[in-house]
Amino acid sequence: YYFSEKRINAINSMENIERIRAINKISQPKAVKYAALKNTKKLSKSAYSLNENLSYILGVIEGDGCVSIKQRRIILSVTDKDFALKFKESLEKWSGFKSKFYERNFKKYRERNNVKTQYCVYIDSLEASRFVESFDLNEIYYSNNKIISCFIKGFFDSEGTVIDISKKIKLGLRCFNTNIEIINFIELLLKRLNINSTITNVKNYNYPFSKSRVLKEYYFLSIYRKESIINFYSYIGFNINRKQQRLETQIKYILGRQQR
Repeated sequence: YYFSEKRINAINSMENIERIRAINKISQPKAVKYAALKNTKKLSKSAYSLNENLSYILGVIEGDGCVSIKQRRIILSVTDKDFALKFKESLEKWSGFKSKFYERNFKKYRERNNVKTQYCVYIDSLEASRFVESFDLNEIYYSNNKIISCFIKGFFDSEGTVIDISKKIKLGLRCFNTNIEIINFIELLLKRLNINSTITNVKNYNYPFSKSRVLKEYYFLSIYRKESIINFYSYIGFNINRKQQRLETQIKYILGRQQR
């Protein structure tokens, strides 16, 4: 990071000034050089073809991931290290660029005593950022089942959850988003894999980590049918170990009931 003295002196808080100086680790000439590199890093021709790694990246971006044209970055910041490392691997295989990976501690809103470690991954490339930002997701729908599975896996790694059957609620999986279009798209992709789902919405749902307390409408996609849960496990699954373990527990429960 590079911050000019003019920008640092404009900060009112001494605490923030010290924090900015601590991360101000490069000189202005180096900052200019890095900015130029972000503009000139080019994707290979193969990166423009839809493959499993790109499909997974696109699924993650529709969830927890982010594309910043201004920063020239494709970014993911999450609390699951295995998720971050899988995204890192996919980014590097697809783009051919070396990604950056680091850890940081943060406090959740309203949970100031609960400090968690966040794992951050990103690549710097204006071309890669623009390509991913403008990608037509309809290409995924008309691709093979493996490409479709990777996209769904990326989205469920980000936004999905597996119901904990130890709480004796019900079997199933869920994902949610504020964008009804992406939820409808996921439903269509799941049908391609013989996975039935239902969509519901919750109005005025206040997301627990929202600092602004802005009331939004959230759309939930749920998978409850046993055959569909089995198909999700067989064709998609999770890269996040804790979610995959819960899914395996449900599968063992379902298969055990069928054998009785």
